[in-house]
Amino acid sequence: MQILSVGDAHITGKNPIARIDDLTETQYEKWEEIRDYANAKNVPIVSSGDIFNVSVVANSVKSKFGGIISTLKNPLYFVWGNHDLLYHALKIWDRTSLGVMLKNNPKVKHISSFEEDYGVAWDWIDWDTPLKSNGARFLLSHKAIISNKQMDASFWIGRDKSFAMTVGKWSENYRIIQCGHWHKQYSFKSGKTIVINPGPVSRINTEDNLHPSICLINLDTGVFRRYSLQSAKPFEEVISNKHIIRKENNSENIKRFLSSIDKSNSRYGSSFMENIMNIVESHELDKEMEELLIDILSKSREKKNK
Repeated sequence: MQILSVGDAHITGKNPIARIDDLTETQYEKWEEIRDYANAKNVPIVSSGDIFNVSVVANSVKSKFGGIISTLKNPLYFVWGNHDLLYHALKIWDRTSLGVMLKNNPKVKHISSFEEDYGVAWDWIDWDTPLKSNGARFLLSHKAIISNKQMDASFWIGRDKSFAMTVGKWSENYRIIQCGHWHKQYSFKSGKTIVINPGPVSRINTEDNLHPSICLINLDTGVFRRYSLQSAKPFEEVISNKHIIRKENNSENIKRFLSSIDKSNSRYGSSFMENIMNIVESHELDKEMEELLIDILSKSREKKNK
């Protein structure tokens, strides 16, 4: 049989700063395309987790996504990702938005139901839970499954090993491993095992330099085909580097802002300036900026006390 492999979706009600377009709308266009593709192929969707960007999303987000999923011919199966879980704790899954959908939308199912529905057994690794092997030929993991080479410190994933596991001895246990978490599209063969990471459905930061795709996988033969989402715009039109420039110029912008306040200080009370201090403290300031801020606030208090 065939499945449609889908990676991290990070469905959100807030538009990331790295997007030029409105992700809160375009994300649904992608899922409508995924639904149409799955229905045309008459296959179930298997998600690697992180369906939502946060554990509890607005009801409007959950309802709109749920409406799309409700029109699938076959279910959407998933493992829990760290973003799906409140405090990353599996034991309170029912308090999450994905948990609500799991209990109320018959098209949303955990991968543990796959064998019951299709007679095909899966092993799985929900976020930060140990593998409990049942002798299945297929493994679904939210954490990235990578090669020994990729675990090297020169790779980003190797610098934080809690995000990934090497394929290791599993290469003798499974025919196909689908994984996620690492927002990269990759596949490799280790022994008799094919490891596939379909990559993220939505690009939420500048590091996601790719065109979102999904994978149609034949579980019997191991043959898979990557399908690029047509509703996803080219990289240059979607990801913005403006926030990087803005960060680089952040100190200079704050300096001009504080200077303008200093010049018109007589119009503001110290409470206003203290509020400004609280706001600016949320930024990373260099020593020069801190000294400037302290100086301006001191002048503000001196003028008020005169």
